[in-house]
Amino acid sequence: MTGRFEILQSVNGKYTFRLIASNGAIILSGGFFNTKHEAEQTIKKIRENLNSTEKIIKKTSSNDYYYFVVIDENRKVIAKSEMYATESGRENSIYSAIRNTQEAHPDLERV
Repeated sequence: MTGRFEILQSVNGKYTFRLIASNGAIILSGGFFNTKHEAEQTIKKIRENLNSTEKIIKKTSSNDYYYFVVIDENRKVIAKSEMYATESGRENSIYSAIRNTQEAHPDLERV
């Protein structure tokens, strides 16, 4: 089983997405978009940008949790990971995001 992108539509009609690993864990989440097409275009950028380590920015939250963001060519954040208690958890998640992104298929669900 491979990972997958889920494109979700909220009750207010906005779209978002998340990357789900093959084990069911959420790896990345996106912001909100007015159209499904905008969410799909951002997923396409993520597929391209996760091939470049310079597009992955490692961060630490104010309460010492570890996470990473994926940026586009303009250095705008286009996806954010879950929070991890350890740096190794974040590193494993980056590896999982890279592997799962290349094989993931988008699905549409309504939330």
